[in-house]
Formats: sequence, C-alpha cells, structure tokens
Amino acid sequence: MSQGEGREEKLLEDLWKQPISFSSVFRDALDIEIEQLRSYAGAVEQMLVEQMRKINGELQEHTAGKNEEEREALLDWYGDEVVSFQYEYPKILRYSLFVHSYRLLERKLLEIAIHYQQTGHLDLSPSELSDKGIEQARTYLKKVASVQFPETESWQDITTLQLIRNLIVHNEGELRKNHEKERRKITGFVKKWKGDVAIEGDSIGLSQTFVFHVLHTVNAFFKELFAKLPEK
Repeated sequence: MSQGEGREEKLLEDLWKQPISFSSVFRDALDIEIEQLRSYAGAVEQMLVEQMRKINGELQEHTAGKNEEEREALLDWYGDEVVSFQYEYPKILRYSLFVHSYRLLERKLLEIAIHYQQTGHLDLSPSELSDKGIEQARTYLKKVASVQFPETESWQDITTLQLIRNLIVHNEGELRKNHEKERRKITGFVKKWKGDVAIEGDSIGLSQTFVFHVLHTVNAFFKELFAKLPEK
C-alpha cells in the first residue's frame, strides 16, 4: 500500500468513527420523503393533463364532419369522462396527497419530541399530553423539553393547513354553517396562497400547485426548527 492510499484509508476510518448527529440523519430522511412526494405529485398531475389531452383529441377527431345531433351525442358520451378527469379525479388526488403530506409533518414533529424525551431521560412522554398531533409535539418541545419553538410565518401557515386537513378528513372538504371561524381564517389564507387554494361555494378547492407549496412550507419550517434545537 502506498503512503497516499494509507492516508486515505485512515481518513475514511476517522470519518466512520465520527458520531452521526440526529439533525443530520433527520434532515436527510426528511429530504428523501419530501422529494418522493414531489416526484409523485408531479407524475400524477402530468398523467391527468395527458389523459385530458387524449380525451380532447379523440373528441375532436370523432366530431369532425358530424352534424349537430351526432356531435351532441358524442359530447354526452364523453361527458362523464371529461368531468372525472377534469374535476373529480384531481380533487381526490390532491386531497389525498395533501393529507399524506400533512401526516409527514405530524409524524416528523412527534419523532423529534420523542427523541428529546429519550435523550433527555424525561419522565413525561408526548402521548401523555392532552394536546393532539402537531400541537402535542409543539407543547412538548416548548414546555417539557424546554426548546425554542419557531412561531414563524411557516408555522402560522401550518396551523391553517391543519384546519384545512381536518375539514378534508372529517367533512370531505365542506365548510358548514358551524364552521364560520374556520371559514374566516381559511378565507384570509386563500388570499395569501392565491392560486393554490380556493373556497368554491362551500367546498375547499386545491390547485395542482397546492401540494408543492405545502411541501415547501414544511421544509422551510423544519429548517427554522432545527436552527433552534440544541443537538442531542
């Protein structure tokens, strides 16, 4: 073995002996999951676009040269398919992707809370708090683990995303008469996230850009959080 190869092998051995920080491992895992969701969302949105393009092409081809009665019959034939791919399927897709993305945020926050309980040898566990979900993790980190929790713009957006998630999961995205407080907050959020989310009648409508904005917000929040957390 040459002297240079010996130095390189020694350097690699030293690197492997270095302790791996929780924040580094966590960030790497989070980046992978976020990128997977981005890729999946992009692929399925593109599939919907391509399918609508195919339907429109078939419709134009089959109606060419037909009389009015024949064209109306073909439009009725394709009508259900157009409605499905233009409205129903995108709604199902985007609702599902958003709920999954929100669950990623919730799961990762609770993982951090549990990590601080274990490394700090704290008697109280996050599950023993009365709060649920992201609020449970926030309360635990602030009041039990005594860490600085970033009450930033990203976090404020996330609290509104929590309202939207709850309405989707429990009410199929419908804002009912007893949801006036939620409606006011979401209406302000709609203005801020213009083009990403809307209130359509009494339903919450999500655009094809919404999930990407959500994932960007989640990523930004965790960067802010880890800038505050002491290494454990």
